Amino acid sequence: MKVFLGDNLACDADYSHALIEDALLFNGAEIVKNPEEADIIIFPAICASAISSIEYAINYIGSIIDRKKPSAKTYLTGCITRCIENIHGNLDDKTREYFGVVKEWLDEYIDFIFPELELTKLLSYIFPENPKYLGKPTFGYTYKDNYPDCTVTHIYISKGCRNNCAFCKFNFQDASLMSVDIVGLKQIIDVADEKGGTQIISLTGSNITEYGLDTFGEYKLAEIIRYIEAKKNIVELRLNGFALKDAIKQGLAETIQSSTKVELIGGGLESGSDRLLLLMKKGYTAKQVINFLSSATSGKEIRLVFSIIAGFPTETAEDIKRTIDLLNLINPANIQLVKYHDSPFIPSHKLPQFSQGTIDEHANEYIKQLTLSNIPYEE
Repeated sequence: MKVFLGDNLACDADYSHALIEDALLFNGAEIVKNPEEADIIIFPAICASAISSIEYAINYIGSIIDRKKPSAKTYLTGCITRCIENIHGNLDDKTREYFGVVKEWLDEYIDFIFPELELTKLLSYIFPENPKYLGKPTFGYTYKDNYPDCTVTHIYISKGCRNNCAFCKFNFQDASLMSVDIVGLKQIIDVADEKGGTQIISLTGSNITEYGLDTFGEYKLAEIIRYIEAKKNIVELRLNGFALKDAIKQGLAETIQSSTKVELIGGGLESGSDRLLLLMKKGYTAKQVINFLSSATSGKEIRLVFSIIAGFPTETAEDIKRTIDLLNLINPANIQLVKYHDSPFIPSHKLPQFSQGTIDEHANEYIKQLTLSNIPYEE
């Protein structure tokens, strides 16, 4: 069976192109580079964070469909499925009508549309007789041998986030939290440990600090950290999608401080200005961030990788200074500098907006100050 896997057009890394590719190869499919050769065409991670991204995705899908052979079947997943299936009441009539048109177009040209995370169902359609699964849970993780002398096991433990930050696209999509089964998760960790040698676990999610709330009604990340701590061959633990609001609320600093294996914490800081943090609805203050990270990382070599937003509505030079001051205090290993992107679907759209030129100026000022402070950054 020949499969053409479309480009990754996703806005999130937690449901990745690589995840589906691994599943296809695990089931014996041949991945081809040209859609003309394929028996099956999959569009695996289609973004819908803004109208512009949807239009880009539709144009891309159309260009591939024009090249496919008539007998080839087409499959679609990604966050675009949430928009076309869940048109919420807080959207205006024009936007709702637009999503309706998109859905009609997809229904005409796509044979099978799968909600995100339903990898099991997608595989059962592609391999109806005897699909092989990666294990339990049936979505959300992939094994990658990234280094010659160690193995990194990437585990996607949750999808969705309930924090509703003012600038986040989840506000107009279905952001319901979906945590993977904790029994299956521990089994994956056991498998990694039993491989022997040097093992690294990388936990990822939209918000891993909420892990378990939907299933158990309580935070469960601390339990997983302690479970990994007891494993002999797992020497490093990386926490990606780390939300400081939930980490502070559950007192996760003590768990991290007592762990010998947490090596990386990565997530969204966004600003060091209390005024902007309030507008962003982040749920914490700069002082709380400093206290938490100071307590969690004291005496440890833990890499901090955070994102900050340049050009958030009403941002001032003083807000930028306060953010740089905070970064100098927490000493991050890397900063992801993100330019603010407006959308009619996010609460911050109601705030006075900067021109793109002004947003670029704010980003350049951040770059200047990060460079002066010797803080590594990426754009």
